[in-house]
Amino acid sequence: MLIYLAIIDSEEERIKFEEIYIKYKKLMFYVANQILRDDALSEDAVHSAFLKIIDNLNKVSDVNSPKTKGFVVIIVKRISINIYNKRKKEEINDINDESYKFNSLDLSIENLGECSYLVEALKKLSETDLQVILLKYSHGFSIKEISKILNIKEVNLYKKNKRALEKLKKILNEMEAFSNE
Repeated sequence: MLIYLAIIDSEEERIKFEEIYIKYKKLMFYVANQILRDDALSEDAVHSAFLKIIDNLNKVSDVNSPKTKGFVVIIVKRISINIYNKRKKEEINDINDESYKFNSLDLSIENLGECSYLVEALKKLSETDLQVILLKYSHGFSIKEISKILNIKEVNLYKKNKRALEKLKKILNEMEAFSNE
């Protein structure tokens, strides 16, 4: 709270802000966490909301009024929604980011025979994981196209793809370690 108080010029506004901080801090965190479902992001939202409240401290006449409570809640709610939307947009951009490749193996059909354990490892994957990996890396479909084919949301498919690759890498590493013994 000292950081916030250092920003405020007059003693009267500092006292007003301190009252707002003490009275509404927990409520603001609760509202933010209902939207974001992440403690760290909720704390960021509350911090940003307090900075915005400092900028608009002149609009607060009575700290204990329902109007002030509504004002505080609306600010933290809008900031939380903005953070949520930004995070959602970043997840979609991550899905479309082609920099995430299976960097240790080329899974094109022509090269499947090059890795002696690959076919056996692929057989150990679940049907869905196998479909995702083959459609993406062997047949070259985009996440968006695979999403439509398998009727899975893009965000979920991105995560499923990542997990399937991790499983495949783990299986391949185990098979290679076993053969080296």
